[in-house]
Amino acid sequence: MPNTFERLHRFFLLPFFARMSNLSLPCLILAFCLSLAACQPKQSQNSPITIAIGSWYGYYPLYYASDLGIDEKYGLSIKVLEPQNISSFRRIYVNEQVDFVGTSMIEFTNAKAFTKQDIQPVLVSDFSNGGDVVIARQNIQTPEQLKGKIIAVPSNGIGEYFMSLVFDDKEPSQHFKQFIIPETACQQAFDQNTIDACVTYPPISTHLLKNPELHKVLDTSAYPGQIYDLLWSKPHVNAQQRSAIKKVWYETVAAIEADPVAYHSYIAQLADVSVSSAEEAMLGIKLVNEQDMKDMFADVDALNKRIVAACYIAQGENCEKFANAFAPLDM
Repeated sequence: MPNTFERLHRFFLLPFFARMSNLSLPCLILAFCLSLAACQPKQSQNSPITIAIGSWYGYYPLYYASDLGIDEKYGLSIKVLEPQNISSFRRIYVNEQVDFVGTSMIEFTNAKAFTKQDIQPVLVSDFSNGGDVVIARQNIQTPEQLKGKIIAVPSNGIGEYFMSLVFDDKEPSQHFKQFIIPETACQQAFDQNTIDACVTYPPISTHLLKNPELHKVLDTSAYPGQIYDLLWSKPHVNAQQRSAIKKVWYETVAAIEADPVAYHSYIAQLADVSVSSAEEAMLGIKLVNEQDMKDMFADVDALNKRIVAACYIAQGENCEKFANAFAPLDM
């Protein structure tokens, strides 16, 4: 039985050469090469993009965008890196070739110091909408009653920034006795009567609230849009790539809003948790869509002031350099 080349030779090349016998040999060879080239598969023109993220559901639309092929629609091929601890995360965004990074407001200010580079915010990915909570004993019923109490709050983090909003002070520890332990140690600290309250988040808060002696005093839904996460770019990223990643993000969030059940199932599988756990976690997170971003940029000064305030929590000085972190035309 003739192979593929024999068929090609018999049914195409011989008639072709017969019809074109008046052409020179170089022309015939050129025509043949061009005919073969036309049959080759086209190479992907998508630009490979590497994004490092912290382990936080607020960044998981980036995985979803790649899975749905939305990144390719805008000429990108997204690869997500998710280190499992803060030291590895920092090492990656400082030393390795990544293009975009997803962090909290506070970690963005740290990254500026660690990288010593002109890193630029691209978009707000999400904001805490009840995900961060203050769990306290029953004798504390209002935020005002937290004053002077012993509260478990990790230092230089989002919990401390949350308390700066509660007390309207960039140095919130002046208003309470700060007990520095990880959130996971709050249960034991309550049991030992070491603390009066704890700043934490699900699933830790869910577990703590099973104790009838404890309750939720307040959560971040009282401060909408004030505790947010962002996606920022390294200096080598060009304007076209920045624009493309915004389009990818907005279209992905729109897809999630259209079918949240599918997304909850997706992240549950990705994070190896139950769908109910994923749904519970997402209740406290507001993914920022295109209209949300426009609303935030309507008062870009306020957006920047929050980064300045976060910097004071993280570093305590030289924070006015973030006063123009988001430029008015970034949107």
